Amino acid sequence: MGLLLTIITFVPLLGALVILLIPKSQERLIKYLSIAISVIPFGLATYLWFAYDKAAGGIQFETSLPWIPTLNINYHLGADGLSILVIPRHTPRITPRRHTVFAPPRVNDLAKRTAARGLVVVV
Repeated sequence: MGLLLTIITFVPLLGALVILLIPKSQERLIKYLSIAISVIPFGLATYLWFAYDKAAGGIQFETSLPWIPTLNINYHLGADGLSILVIPRHTPRITPRRHTVFAPPRVNDLAKRTAARGLVVVV
Protein backbone atom coordinates (compact mmCIF):
# COMPACT_ATOMS: atom_id res chain seq x y z
CA MET A 1 0.00 0.00 0.00
CA GLY A 2 2.90 2.34 0.71
CA LEU A 3 4.33 1.98 -2.78
CA LEU A 4 1.23 3.35 -4.53
CA LEU A 5 2.60 6.89 -4.64
CA THR A 6 5.87 5.59 -6.06
CA ILE A 7 3.97 3.68 -8.76
CA ILE A 8 1.88 6.77 -9.58
CA THR A 9 5.08 8.79 -9.86
CA PHE A 10 7.24 6.48 -11.93
CA VAL A 11 4.88 4.45 -14.18
CA PRO A 12 4.63 7.36 -16.68
CA LEU A 13 8.43 7.63 -16.81
CA LEU A 14 8.88 3.91 -17.38
CA GLY A 15 6.08 3.97 -19.94
CA ALA A 16 7.81 6.77 -21.84
CA LEU A 17 11.01 4.72 -21.93
CA VAL A 18 9.10 1.71 -23.28
CA ILE A 19 7.44 3.87 -25.93
CA LEU A 20 10.81 5.22 -27.03
CA LEU A 21 12.00 1.64 -27.59
CA ILE A 22 9.09 0.80 -29.91
CA PRO A 23 9.87 1.21 -33.63
CA LYS A 24 8.38 4.31 -35.24
CA SER A 25 6.49 2.13 -37.73
CA GLN A 26 4.32 0.76 -34.90
CA GLU A 27 2.37 4.02 -34.62
CA ARG A 28 -0.92 2.43 -33.57
CA LEU A 29 0.80 0.50 -30.76
CA ILE A 30 2.50 3.70 -29.57
CA LYS A 31 -0.83 5.55 -29.46
CA TYR A 32 -2.77 2.93 -27.57
CA LEU A 33 0.08 2.05 -25.23
CA SER A 34 0.48 5.71 -24.25
CA ILE A 35 -3.22 5.89 -23.37
CA ALA A 36 -3.07 2.61 -21.44
CA ILE A 37 -0.01 3.73 -19.48
CA SER A 38 -1.61 7.05 -18.61
CA VAL A 39 -4.71 5.35 -17.21
CA ILE A 40 -2.70 3.42 -14.58
CA PRO A 41 -1.69 6.44 -12.44
CA PHE A 42 -5.16 7.94 -12.76
CA GLY A 43 -6.80 4.73 -11.56
CA LEU A 44 -4.40 4.43 -8.63
CA ALA A 45 -4.87 8.11 -7.73
CA THR A 46 -8.63 7.60 -7.74
CA TYR A 47 -8.17 4.63 -5.44
CA LEU A 48 -6.04 6.79 -3.09
CA TRP A 49 -8.83 9.35 -3.00
CA PHE A 50 -11.31 6.82 -1.67
CA ALA A 51 -8.86 4.86 0.51
CA TYR A 52 -7.62 7.91 2.43
CA ASP A 53 -8.83 7.71 6.04
CA LYS A 54 -10.17 11.20 6.72
CA ALA A 55 -10.84 10.40 10.37
CA ALA A 56 -7.19 9.51 11.01
CA GLY A 57 -5.84 12.43 8.98
CA GLY A 58 -2.10 13.07 8.77
CA ILE A 59 0.30 11.52 6.29
CA GLN A 60 -0.82 8.21 4.84
CA PHE A 61 0.40 5.90 2.03
CA GLU A 62 3.88 6.61 3.30
CA THR A 63 7.05 5.14 1.82
CA SER A 64 10.43 5.65 3.40
CA LEU A 65 13.44 3.82 1.99
CA PRO A 66 17.17 4.43 2.39
CA TRP A 67 18.52 5.86 -0.85
CA ILE A 68 22.15 6.72 -0.12
CA PRO A 69 22.75 5.30 3.37
CA THR A 70 26.33 6.56 3.70
CA LEU A 71 25.07 10.14 3.41
CA ASN A 72 21.88 9.39 5.37
CA ILE A 73 19.70 10.33 2.37
CA ASN A 74 16.27 8.68 2.20
CA TYR A 75 13.49 8.41 -0.36
CA HIS A 76 10.38 9.55 1.52
CA LEU A 77 6.93 9.90 0.01
CA GLY A 78 3.53 10.36 1.64
CA ALA A 79 0.20 12.06 1.12
CA ASP A 80 -1.78 14.17 3.55
CA GLY A 81 -5.32 15.52 3.20
CA LEU A 82 -4.34 18.32 0.83
CA SER A 83 -2.15 16.09 -1.35
CA ILE A 84 -4.97 13.58 -1.71
CA LEU A 85 -7.06 16.35 -3.27
CA VAL A 86 -4.34 17.31 -5.74
CA ILE A 87 -3.07 13.91 -6.90
CA PRO A 88 -6.24 12.73 -8.75
CA ARG A 89 -6.63 16.19 -10.27
CA HIS A 90 -3.06 16.15 -11.57
CA THR A 91 -2.86 12.64 -13.06
CA PRO A 92 -5.23 13.19 -16.04
CA ARG A 93 -2.64 15.60 -17.41
CA ILE A 94 -0.48 12.58 -18.12
CA THR A 95 -2.83 11.47 -20.88
CA PRO A 96 -1.26 12.49 -24.19
CA ARG A 97 -3.01 15.16 -26.18
CA ARG A 98 -6.04 13.97 -28.14
CA HIS A 99 -4.76 15.32 -31.44
CA THR A 100 -1.56 13.33 -31.02
CA VAL A 101 -3.21 10.06 -30.22
CA PHE A 102 -6.10 10.10 -32.66
CA ALA A 103 -4.82 12.27 -35.52
CA PRO A 104 -4.57 10.86 -39.04
CA PRO A 105 -1.16 9.29 -39.86
CA ARG A 106 -0.02 12.11 -42.18
CA VAL A 107 -0.60 14.66 -39.41
CA ASN A 108 0.89 12.45 -36.74
CA ASP A 109 4.57 12.13 -37.72
CA LEU A 110 5.72 13.00 -34.22
CA ALA A 111 3.43 10.57 -32.38
CA LYS A 112 6.21 8.64 -30.67
CA ARG A 113 8.09 11.65 -29.37
CA THR A 114 4.95 13.52 -28.32
CA ALA A 115 3.45 10.49 -26.54
CA ALA A 116 6.68 9.93 -24.62
CA ARG A 117 6.97 13.63 -23.76
CA GLY A 118 3.36 13.69 -22.57
CA LEU A 119 4.10 10.90 -20.13
CA VAL A 120 7.38 12.36 -18.86
CA VAL A 121 6.18 15.95 -18.37
CA VAL A 122 4.35 15.08 -15.17
CA VAL A 123 7.29 13.33 -13.51
